[in-house]
Amino acid sequence: MSDAPPTSPLAGIFSEAGRLERYLAFEAALAEVEAELGLIPEEAAREIARIATPETIDTEKLGADTRRTGYPIAPLARQLAAACRDGLGQFVHWGSTTQDVMDTALAMQFRDAFAHIEEDLKGLARDLAGLAARHRDTPMVARTFGGHALPFTFGAKVARWLAPVCRHVERLEELRPRVLVGQFGGAVGTLASFGGRGAEVRERLLVRLGLGEPVAVWHAARDTVAETACFLGLVTATLGKIGHDVAALGASDVGEAFEPVSGGRDASSTLPQKRNPVYSGRIVANARIVASHVSLVLDSARHDHERGPQGFVENMIVPEIFVLAGEALATARHVSAGLRVDAARMRANLESSRGAVMAEAAMMALAPRLGRLKAKDLVHDACRRADAEATDLASVLASTPEVAGLVDGDELARAMDPRNYLGATGAEVDRTVARAREIAG
Repeated sequence: MSDAPPTSPLAGIFSEAGRLERYLAFEAALAEVEAELGLIPEEAAREIARIATPETIDTEKLGADTRRTGYPIAPLARQLAAACRDGLGQFVHWGSTTQDVMDTALAMQFRDAFAHIEEDLKGLARDLAGLAARHRDTPMVARTFGGHALPFTFGAKVARWLAPVCRHVERLEELRPRVLVGQFGGAVGTLASFGGRGAEVRERLLVRLGLGEPVAVWHAARDTVAETACFLGLVTATLGKIGHDVAALGASDVGEAFEPVSGGRDASSTLPQKRNPVYSGRIVANARIVASHVSLVLDSARHDHERGPQGFVENMIVPEIFVLAGEALATARHVSAGLRVDAARMRANLESSRGAVMAEAAMMALAPRLGRLKAKDLVHDACRRADAEATDLASVLASTPEVAGLVDGDELARAMDPRNYLGATGAEVDRTVARAREIAG
């Protein structure tokens, strides 16, 4: 496996070229549908479809004109009209409006991006399922607030990364019917410029473009865009959690798991021994930026009346949300596929607390005889003594008179063996892996 993570195709989908390609597809399809319905000449539709290609467009001029006008569609339509022969360009963009083109192109970008996101989510689910299954019974210490808590398994840790990834696959499937809907309504969504044929134009146009038809125009109703941003915020939050855990597990004083080698001899400019978790760091950074952007998309969803200037915010940051999420997904797949696990170090760290990590197990063994609160206080005091004397908890408990008369040494040893206090972790891993394989294949 290469040390470099794969790149995401989402940057291309949301690039200037990607947007232009979809604007042109809209204009060509609109002309063809309008010709079918007799609204413009068939010859005009053929000519518009012929010239609606990126090669026709002077992108430098389009960029300059867009900066001047604020939106790219009117300057684009002018260039297309000028490129048509015999005055047929007068039928370009017939009856439509800028928002129709931009929103429908955005829905097409969503559709194409979702295909890659689904593939990466399922690939990540398969990788994590394999990792969880391999380490179903690999013991390690669970940590809460940075401290040793209880024994569990690395398989259980990975299963808890995996379960939300599976839910994201389900969320994406539920999202598609609501979000992959085109836009067509004219200036304020009334379709008035088409006489009585607007509904037919919209239906045929969106079928041709492979999108659903809206119940009502969504020029100023941006809930589906905001929902998409929130979905990507959830995805990257999960990825950020994985990245943060991997970075923490690879810390020098933990040393339990490591991302694929990154940086090589240049991992640090001065420290030869460093293995910086740069891939995990990128995932965490992307997740944080996406989270901040999601709040802006939610804020910009409050349009004035039938359309307002809030769309400028959306136009700038929604593409970046997709690009960052795509990069985080591709990098997370790279990390999960190449994660190096040190099971021996996990066991050593589990045992490093000299039995303190089994304090709850000891309490539960004593509780039927002493009552839970008294057992808890007794074990708490024993933990403090064991720490002060730098000895193991089992020895301290065995020498405590209240314990010695109630529980023999063998019973206490069995109760405080981490292998006997893993609870339902194995079943949790099995259930999560089975669900992932059902969802992701």
